[in-house]
Amino acid sequence: MHSRIFIIAFYSAIILIFASVIHYIGKYVIEEGVSDIELRQAQSDMSQVYSLLGAAVIRLKQHAYDWSTWDEAYEYIENRNNSFILKNLNKERLRELHITAAAFYDLEAERLIFIDGSNFEYGDEWVDAESALFDRIAKMINRSNFESTNGFVMVKGVGMIIAANKIYDSEKQKSFRGYLIMASALDADFKEKAFNISGLRFSFLPIAVFNTVYAAQTKGENFKLLQTEDEIRVYSIVNDIFWEPAFCLELRRKREIAAFGEQISHKNFWLTLSLCISMLLAGVAMLSYAYRRFLREEMTYRAKHDGLTGLPNGDFLIERFPKIIK
Repeated sequence: MHSRIFIIAFYSAIILIFASVIHYIGKYVIEEGVSDIELRQAQSDMSQVYSLLGAAVIRLKQHAYDWSTWDEAYEYIENRNNSFILKNLNKERLRELHITAAAFYDLEAERLIFIDGSNFEYGDEWVDAESALFDRIAKMINRSNFESTNGFVMVKGVGMIIAANKIYDSEKQKSFRGYLIMASALDADFKEKAFNISGLRFSFLPIAVFNTVYAAQTKGENFKLLQTEDEIRVYSIVNDIFWEPAFCLELRRKREIAAFGEQISHKNFWLTLSLCISMLLAGVAMLSYAYRRFLREEMTYRAKHDGLTGLPNGDFLIERFPKIIK
């Protein structure tokens, strides 16, 4: 009886260890491996967002270059003919090109005209802050003697792309006459177009948000990964045209891969556990059958043999006697 209990306990312990190993593999190997895949995917998605921003910068740079090397723009700096502005840089034209604002400056970086195409959306206070920023950029270009510059800025909570060029004639045979600055807002329309291209959802947040995010996984001074039960959030600091932090770029990704990996892990665990229990029950049943058979044989032997000497007894003789006589 004791040996039977020992065998069942030993068999159960082996199955329990096996189930624990399967659970460990599912929990800490499969799920963590899937989680690492998601983190790498989130980083890759952030790189893709930067690529989309880079493409937007290139488009605005091309617009700024085309307008700054246009003979009519070159002549405007000299004659200040507002019909040129009304015809070519009106609000409707700016919106058609997805340009939020444009401004011309003379050689002394003094503003000649500022055209805003978004004052109905953001308000006069925002336009004032925007024009003041343009003045600052013009003075920076004037001091640095850059042919052109581009980058990002944040104006009253609105992220923007900036592109600036010196104004030349179309052949660049004459000396430059001033500066042209253009801006394009990273607004809902931009994010929607980016989503249609990439399928990614992201936001432009104040820089203070980055400082308040606690992320156990920090991939750099300006890069954070925050992993929750439902999603992975990636935060990155984007520097502005003055090489100062402009805004915080936030990207969110649903943890679909991890949820699938966890589901597979749980299914594998319960399947393995059910298999182990079935094997244990089958083993117990086989052991019980073997033990009952052993008891029957033992009882039959004892009924026909002497318990002290082990010699056949009278019952054995009575059973065998007819065969012996025959």
